[in-house]
Formats: sequence, structure tokens, C-alpha cells
Amino acid sequence: MAQDSFISSFIRGSTDNESVNVLQNSLENSFRSIESCPLLDGHLLEGLTIATGLNTIEHKLGRPIRGWIITRCNAGLHLPSVHQEDNAHDDKTLVIQFSQAATADIWVF
Repeated sequence: MAQDSFISSFIRGSTDNESVNVLQNSLENSFRSIESCPLLDGHLLEGLTIATGLNTIEHKLGRPIRGWIITRCNAGLHLPSVHQEDNAHDDKTLVIQFSQAATADIWVF
């Protein structure tokens, strides 16, 4: 199962020091912006052996997938064309079609 997020949530400390409170407010706002980015809430699938044609890949997110990015692809001289098949009914897999066999790493989020 993939991690919930690789960024830990900000935890405020209890203090009566106004300067520390101002700093914590600033940090909390910054972390909230970062935590809300859906791209960061993901998992890297490494070393996938991809066949020509349709491939069904378990994404391990534990929730419906929002998107995916190929981060590495070893397919010889030409990058394969890739497109996602409609698999909205399944929240455990990513179904993608490759035009040629490859080894790939895919970031799913």
C-alpha cells in the first residue's frame, strides 16, 4: 500500500510566545499549500515490465487514481506511444496501452 503522503502534516506547538505563533502561522499556511497538491500524494512504481498492447498495472494507492506520469522508460531507440484506457470502474489498477515493449517507472497519484 502506498504511503498517504511523503510530506508530514505540520503540527503546531503550544506556546504563549507571539513571535513563535506568527512563525507557526506562516509555516502552517505554507505546508497547507504543499499538502493540497494532488501530484505529491502518490507512489512510484519502479521497474515495470511493459508489454506491447494493453497493460493492467496495480497502482497500490488504496484509492481511485487521479493521474500518472512516466518518469523513466527504457524502450530502445524510440519512445513508445502511450495512452490510458478507460478503467473508471476499477480503483485498484491503471490500464495503459504501449506501442512497444519497455521497462518503465511510473509515478501514480
